[in-house]
Amino acid sequence: MARVRLDKVTKVFENGFVAVKEASLDIENREFMVLVGPSGCGKSTTLRMVAGLEEVSKGRIQIGDRDVTHVPPKDRDIAMVFQNYALYPHMSCFENMAFGLKIRRVPKSEIEAQVREAAGILGIESLLDRKPRELSGGQRQRVAVGRAIVRNPKVFLFDEPLSNLDAKLRVQMRAEISRLHNRLDATMVYVTHDQVEAMTMGDRIVVMLDGVVQQIDAPLELYHQPVNRFVAGFIGSPPMNFLSGRVVRQDGIRFVGEGVDLRLPDTVGERVPEGIVDLGLRPESVTLGAPGEGFAAEVDVVEPMGSEIFLHLRVGESSLTARVPPENELHPGDTVHLVPDPEKLYFFDAVTGTAMA
Repeated sequence: MARVRLDKVTKVFENGFVAVKEASLDIENREFMVLVGPSGCGKSTTLRMVAGLEEVSKGRIQIGDRDVTHVPPKDRDIAMVFQNYALYPHMSCFENMAFGLKIRRVPKSEIEAQVREAAGILGIESLLDRKPRELSGGQRQRVAVGRAIVRNPKVFLFDEPLSNLDAKLRVQMRAEISRLHNRLDATMVYVTHDQVEAMTMGDRIVVMLDGVVQQIDAPLELYHQPVNRFVAGFIGSPPMNFLSGRVVRQDGIRFVGEGVDLRLPDTVGERVPEGIVDLGLRPESVTLGAPGEGFAAEVDVVEPMGSEIFLHLRVGESSLTARVPPENELHPGDTVHLVPDPEKLYFFDAVTGTAMA
C-alpha cells in the first residue's frame, strides 16, 4: 500500500468551468480517507484525477514515491470501484473478477487462488458461476469490490459505490467495506455525498464545496469543531440549526434575534465580539423547558422515530429541528420552549460564515 499526495491540484474543463481549485491532500499509508460534499462539489473529479481518468490542469499527484500526474491509469497501480458496478454482463462473476489478472497474464493457478480468496473474504463463493443479471445489487457490488481486491493495488478508490442500494443494504455494505479495510490494511479513498457514510467509515474526512476543500479532519473533530457554517450544517444528522441575530452586552452577554433572547455564558464574550452573528444549535443540544425558559417555538411537524422524536419547529421566519425523548406528546401548532445547552453553542461570522473560535 502507499501514501497519496495531492499538491495544489486544479481541474479546469474545456468550457472554463473550474471543478477543483488547488486541492491539497495527504492521505497516509493504510488510511481510509472519505471525500464528502454536495453534488457538484468536485469530490468525484478529484478521485478521477487520482485514478488518471481526468487530466490534471495544474498541480501534482503522487502515489507512494512516484509522481503519477501524467501517468496512464493502468500504470498507477490503483483499483477503482464505481457506482454502477461496471461488470461485464456476458461473463460469470469468476470471469469478471479474474479479467484484470488475465490481461496481465497472471498464471491460471494464481488467478484461481486469488479470486477464490477474495470471494471468501466477501462471502460470495457460491456466486462465482453466476452472471451479473442473476445477482442482487448488493451481490453485484461485492463482485465489483472483489475484482478490485484481486489486483492487490497500492490504493483502492471508491466512487459512491453504495448509491444504487436501498437504505438497509447501504448500512450493511458500509460495515462490510469498513471491515474489509481493517482486514486488508489498505489505503482507501472513498467518495460519497452521504455525510452519515463519511462519519461512520472514514479515519479522516475531506469536506468540499464548489471545488474547494473546506476542512480535513477526523469525524468527531469535524462535528465538534467545524471551521465554518457550511461544514457545521453539512456534518451531523439532522443538520445544525442556525439563527440570525446580534450579540449584545446588555444585562450580561446576550444573543438577540427574531423571537429569541438568550443569556450567554461569560466565556462567549471572550471569543465573540458584539455585532451581527449566526448562532448554531445542534438538534440534540436543546431540551424542552418550562414557559419562561429558553425561547418559544411553534411545532410544525412531528416525526416519531421510535427511540426519539424529531420536532420541526418555527421561530419567526427560521426553521429549527430538535431531537427530544419519545414520551413527549406534541402536535403541530403546539408551542414549546427550547433551552439550549450553553456549552454547545456555535457562532459564525454572518458575512463570511467563518467559525468564531
